[in-house]
Amino acid sequence: MLNDSLFSSDKGDWQTPDEILDPLTRWFRVDTDPCAGRDTQIGCSINYRNTADTGEDDGLIRPWRGTCYVNPPYGRTLSSWVERAELAYRRSDCEVIMLLPARTDTQWWQSCWKADAVCFWKGRIKFVGAENSAPFPSALVYWGDRVSRFNRAFSDYGHVIKL
Repeated sequence: MLNDSLFSSDKGDWQTPDEILDPLTRWFRVDTDPCAGRDTQIGCSINYRNTADTGEDDGLIRPWRGTCYVNPPYGRTLSSWVERAELAYRRSDCEVIMLLPARTDTQWWQSCWKADAVCFWKGRIKFVGAENSAPFPSALVYWGDRVSRFNRAFSDYGHVIKL
């Protein structure tokens, strides 16, 4: 039986599996995690605990610096996170790597076509703590100047498209 919470926004805090973190941290030094879970998985200097409901450490409004890895909540605020990622890249010197459901038919995905590259992940991701793999395909979206590095990091794991 599939985990129903993957189909809804009841649980948006899905931790990134090592199959993504390993190439990410091998090729990039991550400085900011604006959606850090309870157990921070990446050793970066800026971690926001994704507490938008209280306003404390809200990664949507706090500064992003350097290389940012974003695995946002997959609920109602997803479009705000995509918007924020594009804005952070366009307004500063940061680069953003964002793990998203590959829902290319949604309105929020249209901002992803403005990114510099996308890796459409092979197969379905099994998030940390989930009983089953996600019922949707995933993509890593990249806003930044090091597209060739992004390609080298993730081309073995999916199809990378330079936009």
